[in-house]
Amino acid sequence: MHDLVWGEKSPAVVAIAINLAIATSPMILWTLLQSVNNIHKIRILFGVAFFASWILIYASIVQLMLMMKTPKRSLWAAGTIGSIICLPPIILEVLGIFPEENPTLWLFSTLPWLGLEHGVTTTTAFMALLGEGIVLVLLNLQLTRQVRGIKN
Repeated sequence: MHDLVWGEKSPAVVAIAINLAIATSPMILWTLLQSVNNIHKIRILFGVAFFASWILIYASIVQLMLMMKTPKRSLWAAGTIGSIICLPPIILEVLGIFPEENPTLWLFSTLPWLGLEHGVTTTTAFMALLGEGIVLVLLNLQLTRQVRGIKN
């Protein structure tokens, strides 16, 4: 654990996760100390969790793309992340899938708070967050495989 965080060859995703924890801690603490009802607190905490999940997924994708052997891989990584950020909300809007009618699909875009705002149940939000967690684990497993392949 010490080498994973403090080691010279610590993955960037770990550093981003630590910084993300530092950045979201005040938001979480502020939310928990507010006098709003529990439903709003849960939605806010889910919003923070979705935000953190997407940032970690983006970081993992960038790390995977930067390890490619193609020229201009940083340009490819920036283009891919830009597409992942912009295309889902645009596609949902073009298809006429609005958060008021189908909020669940919006949980998988870069605007999950729109889905949370329009009546997604706690169970649905938890399942969507679990799905994003599985994607994050799979991306990091692939990243680990690639790092091991480079070392050998």
